[in-house]
Amino acid sequence: MYNDFASIYDSYINNHSEDITFWKEKAKGCNSGILELGIGTGRVGIELAKEGYLIFGIDSSSKMLAILERKIASLKLKDKIEYAQLCMEGINNLENKKYDLIISCCGSFGHILKKRDQVNCLKATRKLLTKKGKIIIDFVMPPKIWQSNFIEKSSKKEFILSSNIVAKRQLTHRVDSEKGIFQLVIQVEYERNESNL
Repeated sequence: MYNDFASIYDSYINNHSEDITFWKEKAKGCNSGILELGIGTGRVGIELAKEGYLIFGIDSSSKMLAILERKIASLKLKDKIEYAQLCMEGINNLENKKYDLIISCCGSFGHILKKRDQVNCLKATRKLLTKKGKIIIDFVMPPKIWQSNFIEKSSKKEFILSSNIVAKRQLTHRVDSEKGIFQLVIQVEYERNESNL
């Protein structure tokens, strides 16, 4: 899909930078590296690499990754960013390296169209987390959420993934339709339930 307009993607997306501060904040303390699902041309990954974080990104588009490669070279970030051409559904083919933070920015996760593939991707992603690691997925808001100028909602839930894993999830979304800013954050933290071990 993105191969068709990779050459104009940056001119389209470069105006979208409101979330960079958010990603930098969430990256604090990530000593085991950051995995970006759908790294594209590196809009977020490059900014995190400039802060000194080690980034590994995957993307299915060879043309987007070719642009990323040129940027990495021109910015001298080859020691900070690595990548592989891989769709998110194939993440279980990655080496079993552990990451402190796994991110999917700007609605990239929504390109996984089948619910089964989404669930499998999340399960595989969880296995790549360090013990205190986090997965943060940024979704694009559907148009109906833009009915008021500003909306902010937050909810916390706990749910059981298996007999000994408890996931604590915080969901927050903010919309300012006058400024054209939207953000949805689902932060999931996994804890072992020692009583069930």
